[in-house]
Amino acid sequence: YRYDEFDHDFVQARVAEFSDQVQRRLAGEITEDQFRPLRLMNGVYLQLHAYMLRIAVPYGTLNGKQLRMLGHIARKYDKGYGHFTTRQNIQFNWPALSDIPAILADLASVEMHAIQTSGNCIRNVTADHFAGQGRTPMVARKIRDFLPEADLLSYCTAILRVYNLYGRRDNKYKARIKILVHETGVEEITRQVEAEWQELKDAELKLPEADIRAIEAYFAPPVLAGRPEGDQAVKLARLDSKGFSEWLDQNVVT
Repeated sequence: YRYDEFDHDFVQARVAEFSDQVQRRLAGEITEDQFRPLRLMNGVYLQLHAYMLRIAVPYGTLNGKQLRMLGHIARKYDKGYGHFTTRQNIQFNWPALSDIPAILADLASVEMHAIQTSGNCIRNVTADHFAGQGRTPMVARKIRDFLPEADLLSYCTAILRVYNLYGRRDNKYKARIKILVHETGVEEITRQVEAEWQELKDAELKLPEADIRAIEAYFAPPVLAGRPEGDQAVKLARLDSKGFSEWLDQNVVT
C-alpha cells in the first residue's frame, strides 16, 4: 500500500494530537482513566510495569526501510527488541510514555502508525492461517460462492448489521462472528445476510468502477530483481552468508 497526501497529513495530525494528550497526562491535567481511551486509539496499553506500544503492520507486509526504522526504535526507545504478534503487528513493551510521540513521528516518516491496533476493532487484515485464532479456533464457513467486487462494501455492511442484531454482546469472549455462525447455523446466517443485503446492494454503497481501479493502483506489486528460487536459492544463500547458514541449521527443519 502506498500513502497519498491525505494519508501523510492524517498520520502527522494524529502524532501532533497524541503528543498534546501525552503532555497533558504527564502534567497531571487529565487522569489515567481519562487518558485511557485516548492512548488506546493510538496503540498504547498500560501493563504492570510499563506502557506497551503496538504498531500496525498494514496487511502484514514490511519493506526494508520500515524494518530498519523498527530496529532503530527498538534500540533507541526500548530494550533492543520487539515482539511480533499473532495478528502480524509488532509491539514494544518498555517505551517511556514521554517518548511515544517521538516514536509515532519516526513511524510516520516511513508510512507507519499505531492507529487501530487495540480495543474493539479490526486489528489487521492478513492471510495467515496458522495464528490469531483466539481461544476458540474454528474453520470458516462459506456463505457465498462469488461476490462482485463492486458489492463488497454493501455485503460486508449486511454481515455487520446481522451481527449487531444477534451477536453475543453479553460475553466479550463470545463476541465474535464465528460464534454467531456456530450457534445460529450457517444456513440461517446466510439467509439473514442475503435478506439484509437486498436492501443495500443497489444503493450508495455500491463501489464505482473508478474507485475500484484507484484502490488497485495503491496495491501495485513491487518490482523485484530476478533471483534464484527454491533449493538453489537456499544453497547460494548458505554459501554467501555464514550467519544465515547457522540460523538455518538452528531454526529450520529440512
